[in-house]
Amino acid sequence: GEHKLELVAQDKAGNTSEETKTTVDVDTEAPTAPVVTSPSDLTDGKGPITGTAEPGATVIIRDEDGNELGRGEANDDGDFSIELDEPLTDGAHDLELIAQDKAGNTSEQTKTTVDVDTEAPAAPVLEAFDDIVDGTGIVRGSAEPGSTVVIRDADGREIGRGTADSDGRFAFRTTVPLEPGAHLLSVVAVDRFGHVSPGSSMLVTLVPESEGEGEGESDNGAGTGTAFPGVVAPGTGTQLGMTDDHTAPAPKTDEASTPGTVTTNRELAFTGVELGGWLAAALTALGLGAVLRLLARRREGDVRGD
Repeated sequence: GEHKLELVAQDKAGNTSEETKTTVDVDTEAPTAPVVTSPSDLTDGKGPITGTAEPGATVIIRDEDGNELGRGEANDDGDFSIELDEPLTDGAHDLELIAQDKAGNTSEQTKTTVDVDTEAPAAPVLEAFDDIVDGTGIVRGSAEPGSTVVIRDADGREIGRGTADSDGRFAFRTTVPLEPGAHLLSVVAVDRFGHVSPGSSMLVTLVPESEGEGEGESDNGAGTGTAFPGVVAPGTGTQLGMTDDHTAPAPKTDEASTPGTVTTNRELAFTGVELGGWLAAALTALGLGAVLRLLARRREGDVRGD
């Protein structure tokens, strides 16, 4: 506790000086151990690491080998916030914290573990957008286990999100309906540290539903069948073929498909399925700046370019 003292000086002849008064504070008790409040995850390897300790005490952070990593002082309310001197490497790290008061008394150790992740997850792999119901579909693919997968339309509007399981698989239904037609969708993965992956994209075409069934003929050919809502996504849909400076027949897909040929210079030759007035086909990404020329062949032999 606090003690008031008086000091005098006396020489060999017995003469005494005036008194000097002072106060001393005696502290023989160690402060309480610091308490870590956050974070358990570090996105940059340095913190800050925050918590509470005895007001005015110096909080020292060490690694499991006793090496000092950083120190700071608790304020009048006992709060501290300490940024490490050097960033920790990615992975789990066991840390020890002690509080040291002004008298030099040292608290017991507080042990904590922090997980450091400074890298964004890899881009998700999109596999399908299927099971279409009222303009919504199920997004399927793989991403970093535990990450949140967010899908957006071409305008950047979020249309759904889900979580990759422990094996990195995800399958979730979008929540915002899409209109019939072509849509460029993009997905990113966000890990628990808040790091956002590069994006992956998928071009999907929602086919409008038509009423009834029967026969019909159009510029894309004649066929019979029932139109239904559907989607073409990477890995599914109309077969594609690659040709190289020669004419190749387009593969037949079903009775409603349009057979034909196309002369190419390393172009994609494909047939589409006419459903409700839409021609749906899957196209693999050809690269930035690629130009697609679409040809529709009439049954009587006329070829036109659109």
